[in-house]
Amino acid sequence: MTVTRLSAFVCSALLVPTLEAKTFVVAPNGPLTSVQDAIDLAGDDDTIVVKAGVYVETLRIIGKDGLELRGVGTVIIDGRELGSAGDGPAVTIEADDVELRGLTIRNARPVPNDPGSNGAGVFATGSGLRLKLVRIENCSRAVLAVGNGVRVDDCKITSSRIDVVGNDARIDDTVFVNCDNSAIDVDGDDARITDCVIDGVTDGAAIVLQGDDATIEDVKIRSVESGGIELDGDRATIRSSSVEASGNVAFIVHGAEATLHKLRVNGAAMGISVIGAEAQITQCRVDRAFDGDGIRIEAALQSTVTDNRVKVGSAAGIRIGANSGGTLLARNVVLRCTNEGAAGFDLQSDDVTMFDNLAKDNVRHGLRIAGVGCDVESFTATRNLRDGIRLETTASGTRLTDVLITKNGEHGVANLANGVELRLAVLLGNRLDLANSGTFAVLDQVQFQSGGANVDVEPN
Repeated sequence: MTVTRLSAFVCSALLVPTLEAKTFVVAPNGPLTSVQDAIDLAGDDDTIVVKAGVYVETLRIIGKDGLELRGVGTVIIDGRELGSAGDGPAVTIEADDVELRGLTIRNARPVPNDPGSNGAGVFATGSGLRLKLVRIENCSRAVLAVGNGVRVDDCKITSSRIDVVGNDARIDDTVFVNCDNSAIDVDGDDARITDCVIDGVTDGAAIVLQGDDATIEDVKIRSVESGGIELDGDRATIRSSSVEASGNVAFIVHGAEATLHKLRVNGAAMGISVIGAEAQITQCRVDRAFDGDGIRIEAALQSTVTDNRVKVGSAAGIRIGANSGGTLLARNVVLRCTNEGAAGFDLQSDDVTMFDNLAKDNVRHGLRIAGVGCDVESFTATRNLRDGIRLETTASGTRLTDVLITKNGEHGVANLANGVELRLAVLLGNRLDLANSGTFAVLDQVQFQSGGANVDVEPN
């Protein structure tokens, strides 16, 4: 008897019909002429196909998880009635995993005198929002999304920006034109922005990210009144991206373990600034830093700055700021920096190591050292208008090995520090090869052309 009842239960379960997702069609000529009417009829995981036309309505997708709203042809959702001062968001979503595809959304404005209203093209609360092939125009804000897993792919944003509060945001292959107050602002971990173009931003950095494990790759930014990219978080990565014509810092990173690789700066107040990170800065190019350093790191222990080039800066080409001990600089080139009060390479931290770097045609010094115990090997300074190498009084224990210092306007080496080691050095064609008011612990195999002045060698 027990077996018979179990068999009957299994059979009845197999006979229960499954619910299939439905598709609704909206067109100017019907049968459904309102997108909102179709949304009201739809349920979870249904699809609404909207045919070409202009639909002057504001849409609300409430509790329809997995709904897809797909445009066929040129579909325009106009979120503001003609003559209206503002009706709030064009599309409001309170559901998970909603997808908007192939739509143009325009004319969203906040409701006047309503502090809680926003004028987003898309205002979404819920996880998994997806925008694909969507254009958003003339909205107070393009997208305001609160939730994890936001996806924006192959879209175009005009005169607005995307704001995301949530983790795991992805913005890919999207174009931003003439944005006001930033183009992308993400507050959350694991954000990823790739293959985007941002052309024209006023009042704010083009991209602002706050959160750990952010990645930006293959992004091109042009004509921004403020900065290019601002990242605040640990383990940030920026690769193969460029900033052109920026009114502030092109790339600025706060946090630990930053990786910056193959970045390009052409015209910015400052090129690259890293604060508080164990930074890896490699193969970057900075041209025309017109109001600051080309590359600057501060409070960034154990950083690596290798294979970079800085040309035509208004301050230091590469500056290693205070509390950045253990930093390595290798195979970098600094050219034609005016470096007022600084140098092509300006070391303000203790225990910095340099290997195989070149400073040429800078307005002041090729290399200036103000930190204790720095180690410089295979360094070339040529045709700098002041000193090839200048050691400040605080640069005790500096070690200079295998340096070539030629044709500098004042001194080849100007030493004000104590306990300096100078080995395997060639000082030729400088106005004065060596000026010394400090002391040398070692002066070994040094070749002069014009002869040194006031050389005081401490015994070993």
